[in-house]
Amino acid sequence: MREIVYSFTGESDRSVLDFLKREKGYSARIITKLRKSPGAILINGEHARTVDILTDGDELRIKLPDTPGDIKGVNLPLKVVYEDEDLLIADKPAGMAVHPTRRHQGDTLADAVAYYLGKKGIRTAFRAVNRLDRDTSGAVVIALNEYSACRLQGSLKKEYFAVVQGIVEGEGRIDAPIYRINERSIMRAVGEQGKRAVTNYKSLLCDAEKTLLKCTLETGRTHQIRVHFSSISHPLVGDDMYGAEISDLTRQALHCGKVEFVHPVSGEEMSVKCPPGEDICALFGKTPEEIQLLIYT
Repeated sequence: MREIVYSFTGESDRSVLDFLKREKGYSARIITKLRKSPGAILINGEHARTVDILTDGDELRIKLPDTPGDIKGVNLPLKVVYEDEDLLIADKPAGMAVHPTRRHQGDTLADAVAYYLGKKGIRTAFRAVNRLDRDTSGAVVIALNEYSACRLQGSLKKEYFAVVQGIVEGEGRIDAPIYRINERSIMRAVGEQGKRAVTNYKSLLCDAEKTLLKCTLETGRTHQIRVHFSSISHPLVGDDMYGAEISDLTRQALHCGKVEFVHPVSGEEMSVKCPPGEDICALFGKTPEEIQLLIYT
């Protein structure tokens, strides 16, 4: 069970409910669970209700109810790039789905994380704050409790690194709506009937055939980077779904290389890097260390 301790200091007294909801961003759902869980709210070590009043100098202790997960876990390779009591950031490899599906049972990031946490005695639901396509690699942020998931949702700033066919110079912005081709297909396309999608990019490295780009998104449409660059005749290397030519790379050259966010409990500004793997670096004949110096400076 995760315990969070707050030291209340304020010019005026406030109810526990007002403090949790307005100051700390607790959702109505979590507050309801706290109300129903004996001993979940303590003021100075004594049982408290959400209507009770906090005064200057009080210690408020919150015990978040556990939410056991239904994934047993599988011993799979897992690269953890950051971890604390509230969240875990994993470097997901290409070829691994994030969540179990009909086609993916026992081989997902959720299975790997459940096993990893289970070895530590932690049993909690799998809450991925961001999602990546199966063949996109990189940082996936996993909240370890419901409160962290609530606070982090929609707040992540992500940097992607993509290798596209052809030469793309300088910086640019693609503002083009994306729609789903039909209900039976996962493919997307650019078209007026779609929802607005905006991708910003900066060229980092070019050779005669391809370009390494840094991409940031103003929207989060499915396959957004892949669709946008295909629409301007620069499909991602290895992305045969969106028109890439044959490549030695067996997946789209796309990697989530950095996430930035405000920590849900401490309030600290976090920036976690997750460098691209050898397969993307090798496209330019570079080592991972050389690519890191290029993309993070």
